[in-house]
Amino acid sequence: MFDWIAFKCQTFSYNYAWNDYSKFLNSVPSKLAIAFPIIGYAIFFNDYMAGRFDFSSLTGQAKTHVLLGTEAKLRFAFIGLMLIALSNVLYKILRPKIMRFGESQLEFNQNVDDLFTFGQIRDFHLQIKNSSYDPWTPDGKYYHEEWEAFENDCVWEGLGQGERRINRTVFETEMSKRSFSEAKKRHASLVRSILRETYFRECRQKRLSLSICLSFALTGYFLVLSPSVDLTFAVLLDTFSGI
Repeated sequence: MFDWIAFKCQTFSYNYAWNDYSKFLNSVPSKLAIAFPIIGYAIFFNDYMAGRFDFSSLTGQAKTHVLLGTEAKLRFAFIGLMLIALSNVLYKILRPKIMRFGESQLEFNQNVDDLFTFGQIRDFHLQIKNSSYDPWTPDGKYYHEEWEAFENDCVWEGLGQGERRINRTVFETEMSKRSFSEAKKRHASLVRSILRETYFRECRQKRLSLSICLSFALTGYFLVLSPSVDLTFAVLLDTFSGI
């Protein structure tokens, strides 16, 4: 039993990464919640709304709450929306930089294919091979000969070695135009391995910040949903008390 729990904890820790929670932290409700703290006071905390927020018509003028009164429901909803909005703002500020190019592996791969140059792919390769740590995934265990074959296919023959060092900007630009796209097609498996290893590694960075974002979001959703749950129990109690 303890071995199973330890295995599950290790698996969770290994896979705990930003991209698995991006849809939750950057969802449409999270984005819309940013507007509520701005207009929330005008909507929630005026006498007219407070007087209409007890839902007495749903419960036949009976008790409209189990644990939360009208004022508590308003405060829970307002604070919850603020926490959800804060979690979304922090997510956009604290997430790893690589997630700006894609909030999923597929989206990242597509954007890299459209936007990145050979130099940027080479930087990913160097980070994998020059790291003091072993690769995080089997994708990072490709052979150096595979990379050399890909690099050779990307070299633009119009400039010699010395000229490439002197005219680095020209070399990078012309190389991308001339042969990079064809080299990516011929070495698609290698490029995908580099991108998967890079994205997995980078999305595991700053995990304390991820935990903070999730804590705010989960607390916010709990507070927002609590009034609805309380009202549901009140309606059910009123309905079945008369049976």
